[in-house]
Amino acid sequence: MYSFNSQIYILKTDRNLTVTSWDPLLEQITGLSSTTVCGKPLNAIAPEMDSGEWVDRFQRVLDEGEIQTNTPNFDRPLIPCVPSKSSPYFQQMQQRVTISPWRDSERIRGTTISIEDVTPLMDLEREMAEKLANPDETIRLQAAQALANQTTDLPDNPLVSAMGDESWRVRQTAVNTLVVQARETTINRILSILREEHTNLSALNSALQVLALSNIDTLPTLIDWLIQSEDSDLRIYTALLLGEQKDPRAIQPLISVLKDEDINVRYHAIEALGNLRAVEAVETLAEIAESRDFFLAFPALEALMRIGDPLGADRLVPLLEDEMLCEPAAGALGKLGDKQVVEPLAELLNNPDGPILAISRAIATLYDRYEKVYGEGQHIADLANRGIKAQGEANLIAALSEAKGEELAAVALLLTWRSGLAVEQALVQLLGEPIVRPMVMETLVNYGRQGKDIRSRVCNLLIEQLTAEQLETRRCAVVILGQIGDPLAVPALTVLLGDIDSQLPSPLFEDDLSGALSGVSSSAPEAGEESSLQLSLAEQEQRQLWIILERLAHLPTDPELIIVAAEALAKIGDRRSFEALMSLLGNFDAGVRQAAIAALNSLGHPDMSAQIFQCLRDENPRVRESAVKIAGYFAWPNCVELLLQLCHDANNRVRRAAIEHLPYLESDRVIPALVEAIHDEQPNVRASAARAFGQIDPETALPHLLKALSDVEPWVRYYSARSLGWHGNIQALEALCLLSQNDPATHVRAAAIEALGQIARAFASALRSNIASFATSSELQNQIQMTLVQTLAPLAISESSEEDVARTAIAALGAVASALQSNVGHSSALAPLLTLLSSPLPARRIDALEMLGSCGSESVVESIQRLLNEESETRVVNVAIQTLGGLRSQSATGVLIDLLCYSQYREAAISALTADAVGGHYSGVGKVSTHTTEEQVQWLERGLSHADPMVRSGLVEVLTRFKHPLASRLLVRALDDADASVRLSCIRALAHLGHRGIEEKLKMMTRNDPNARVRRAAQKVLQD
Repeated sequence: MYSFNSQIYILKTDRNLTVTSWDPLLEQITGLSSTTVCGKPLNAIAPEMDSGEWVDRFQRVLDEGEIQTNTPNFDRPLIPCVPSKSSPYFQQMQQRVTISPWRDSERIRGTTISIEDVTPLMDLEREMAEKLANPDETIRLQAAQALANQTTDLPDNPLVSAMGDESWRVRQTAVNTLVVQARETTINRILSILREEHTNLSALNSALQVLALSNIDTLPTLIDWLIQSEDSDLRIYTALLLGEQKDPRAIQPLISVLKDEDINVRYHAIEALGNLRAVEAVETLAEIAESRDFFLAFPALEALMRIGDPLGADRLVPLLEDEMLCEPAAGALGKLGDKQVVEPLAELLNNPDGPILAISRAIATLYDRYEKVYGEGQHIADLANRGIKAQGEANLIAALSEAKGEELAAVALLLTWRSGLAVEQALVQLLGEPIVRPMVMETLVNYGRQGKDIRSRVCNLLIEQLTAEQLETRRCAVVILGQIGDPLAVPALTVLLGDIDSQLPSPLFEDDLSGALSGVSSSAPEAGEESSLQLSLAEQEQRQLWIILERLAHLPTDPELIIVAAEALAKIGDRRSFEALMSLLGNFDAGVRQAAIAALNSLGHPDMSAQIFQCLRDENPRVRESAVKIAGYFAWPNCVELLLQLCHDANNRVRRAAIEHLPYLESDRVIPALVEAIHDEQPNVRASAARAFGQIDPETALPHLLKALSDVEPWVRYYSARSLGWHGNIQALEALCLLSQNDPATHVRAAAIEALGQIARAFASALRSNIASFATSSELQNQIQMTLVQTLAPLAISESSEEDVARTAIAALGAVASALQSNVGHSSALAPLLTLLSSPLPARRIDALEMLGSCGSESVVESIQRLLNEESETRVVNVAIQTLGGLRSQSATGVLIDLLCYSQYREAAISALTADAVGGHYSGVGKVSTHTTEEQVQWLERGLSHADPMVRSGLVEVLTRFKHPLASRLLVRALDDADASVRLSCIRALAHLGHRGIEEKLKMMTRNDPNARVRRAAQKVLQD
């Protein structure tokens, strides 16, 4: 790294430019003493004074007080002398001279001249310039990197020349450095390169990058080139650069060159206006699009989409008829159009040669926008369906084979709005596509609930998919069949469980199949012919289904598929699956066994009690364990004795299952059995007993659980802490506090912390209910609250706390704060959560914000606002904004309103302000707002007088989403806003919400509004 401590020499003159002060250091380098120089005119020792611009510079300092600085590369030294250090390139000192006014009060009495020795910098320039001209790329790159690391500005940076280097590495180093280091003189040199060497593409691209990213104002020069230059290439590159600089001052000049004689200039001006989001250019760009000159119309449509202004979108509808422009026009209408363009778009789907994917994407974009902003996506779906005919549906289905990504999602979305066998077949085939799978599954479930005919069709299609190659497709088909709940699926689902024998053809099986045919209709006029046709179809259906069942039987079993099949059978609730489910009770996979148990519990088969009784004695311990879980769940009297005996089963898993289900039995032997188990020599048996004590009377369980907190086995302590938390017994507070701080096992400490949060909720609930056992003194209440906070806060705040412990402690503090919201202990519980907003760990800040959202109040808004002002992590900012939205308070609303002026926060703030806007009563996780929708809209009213029009236009969108009469009244009032963009937003909002009663106001705006775009928007609303 190069670093220089330049030597500076000072002298002064009076207004006559007579030397009045001479720096001793000047005596050393010039050999002239102070007594010799002082009193003499400056030009006596500065021979260059009478040449160049020196006299003019001094005069401007004396007359106008301007500070003047020379350019060392172009000006000769003011006072000739040797450099302070010898130079390989210069015999005379290279000087940067700064002339400043010397004032006495307000009067300029003379000048102060500082002479900086920049010879070392000029030496470096020459040295680096030579290296940058070396034919060896490595030497050039090292020189560029050395200049990138130097800390002092060079008078004439040689990196400017390196921008055209043949090596991209050298060019990139030069660009990255100049963006940071470039001064005005350097930028002027770069502008010269752009003007004179724009045929050198390497230099041109580098110059464009530097100019686009520099902080120096080059706009006046660039605009002059754009308008005045006779070089069309220069005008093109200037238009390109103006678009990248994002300066709105360039908009009008760019609009003016849309009539440039060179079509390429016009093309790049259009692109630049799109990059600038120039709403002022919308009308002109729409005219260019209407010209149907593809070379210009295409970029004009792209620019209109980037600008995002819907005014004039209706003018693009005729372009759908143009074969070349249909696709880009559809894309523009999808982003800019309203409901009136849906049917014209949909009708294009009926054209066999139309751009099906582009049209589908446009309609899907419209749907998403209406659903997001207005909650009315279904209206777009209905309009689209009205325009799509049979050919359009066929085109959509055919397009699935070539669609990918967003296009596939768009086509699938449009198909979900329709029904019929062809559509159902197509959607079923999409179950293997992850991007559309949730949407397709929801649609197929809805189909299956619409009527018997369509349900049978969909179920048969899904049953066919049970043999699909992809396991995920098979799993989805099973899940959908379960949600539809039709018994038609039972035979196939039963085979998935591994039971094919019970599904051999039989009269009963034939009856099942005939049910699948109940939706088949016949148009034959004769009853005999109708019966004959149905019989033939029944035989075909029976044969087809049997083939499927045989295929299923020979496919390899998969535990995951068996589990979802058992869950589906549980939802269907058909008792024919009973035996197949019973056969799974001894399965090797624990998940399969648990799924079978849950399904059998839901069936309620009349034979289950007797069969489970026998299973409790089965030789297979897995069967006994499963039987225990079922018998314990139902607590059948005939099984109680066996369940008590199985508490001593030789198999440990059976013993544990029996012990954990003891609380469900009605027997005076339950408590002794649990007491015995909690002292068992097997640790996992003791853990099961501790877990079971959570379901026993709290007073009875308390002494045993407190004792178990000292067990040597961590899992016993873990389940004891959890059980004490379930009971919410305040008597366990001290023991759990100690456990949360001192236990060596992380999961035990986390369980103890979670239990403290549960006890806090129980304590607060008891206080509110005046439960006698909690009728403690206020002093004791405060002590309990303080104990909770003092225990949890250090665990939550300490950076050394394990992640699980800290997270659980934060959640428990949130529980304490939420439970004590109406109590004096609320603020003490909030304090550590607010402290965590300054944590260096983003995850801690997020956890604290989420808790504040569920238990906070007006008091936390200022702290969250402070965090937003300082936060750099996007995910933390988003959670903070969501938290403010969840608080549903006036001050939180005010902060969110102020955020609307920041483009990076705008959408998140709008979403937070409008979350659950229709209901208006939701306020954060587990928290119900006490404020009405009217109150929330009234809070928003303040934003309509905000100084920033971007905030006011954001408020228009928020009020639109509320769909409330008071919000509509505020929108009407905002029609008088001073800013045209706000008035435009209001007109569009009222056009959607309904403008009854304001026709006269709109008519007046069409005549008198000072903005042409506003006048046209008002006119369009009245016409529509």
